[in-house]
Amino acid sequence: MTAAIMNIINCFSILLLLSFLIFAGGCSDSKLLKEEKFLRVYTDLVIAQDTSNADYNKIDGLKQIIFKKHNITNEQYERTFNYYNENPSRWDAFFEKVIHHVEALKREANRNDPAPKAFGIQEK
Repeated sequence: MTAAIMNIINCFSILLLLSFLIFAGGCSDSKLLKEEKFLRVYTDLVIAQDTSNADYNKIDGLKQIIFKKHNITNEQYERTFNYYNENPSRWDAFFEKVIHHVEALKREANRNDPAPKAFGIQEK
């Protein structure tokens, strides 16, 4: 083979390899939210839904506020949510962490709220 043909083959091989690497990188889990961030976003969403009385217009607005607060996009949230749905056993450990996080938030709120102490209410 001539040197020109070898150069064309080498260039084509490099382009093919680069295309593969770019495609493979785009399909990785790098666009998923880290578990800690997903946990905080998910918890905020659950609290927002519980306090909005199932008003779907209000929930959607709160969802956008929460995404902005955590500096994420709807796409990132949906991609991460779908990742957990691909293997439902992932949710088990995640929900345990959500429960612990909510309990910690409650303890923090109770420590900062003087009303129960003023009325002699003891924390359990």
